[in-house]
Amino acid sequence: MVRTPESLPDQARSQPPERPELKLEGRDWVLPSDPAVLPMVRVELERRFREAGWPEEAWSRLLLGVEEAITNAIERGNLEVPTKSSFTDDDPGAYPRAIAQAMASERGARRVAVSVDIIPTLAEFVVQDEGSGFVPNSLPDPTSEAELAKRRASGRGVFLMRAAFGPDGVQYNEVGNQVRLSKRRSPA
Repeated sequence: MVRTPESLPDQARSQPPERPELKLEGRDWVLPSDPAVLPMVRVELERRFREAGWPEEAWSRLLLGVEEAITNAIERGNLEVPTKSSFTDDDPGAYPRAIAQAMASERGARRVAVSVDIIPTLAEFVVQDEGSGFVPNSLPDPTSEAELAKRRASGRGVFLMRAAFGPDGVQYNEVGNQVRLSKRRSPA
């Protein structure tokens, strides 16, 4: 069972995220809405993939998909910052400023629940944010000519998740604020 942000005590949800120490122990994690946690998450997931005997060529693509899911949960779901493609090239600092402003607002207190299960024959992740959700199938195809012409296509993260986990390995809940990523592999 995934520990959802709603199951956190009100006090934990209402406080702004702290950066000092992030404990990534056990199966269920609760992450702050801070993109700075991603390198720590990456290191822990790499360790778990290696411990479970997954070859790097198999887990490296999956790791990219999980990072995209967590990034989307933080930046789109919890912080409600539009995609980078919504910002113009005229001000390269606009997107990072939007992230920082959202983190400083009440949205910065939202959390991302992540469930991790990596065994030799299965890698499964559930990522849930506290946002209002979205309709994944409403995203444009980031490989279409129209999107490629934009230089920064929308829907890239979902595309990467599907490329890594396969079309059946990416499932959203009805609200669109939770994604389950799963991939089976044959034992070595």
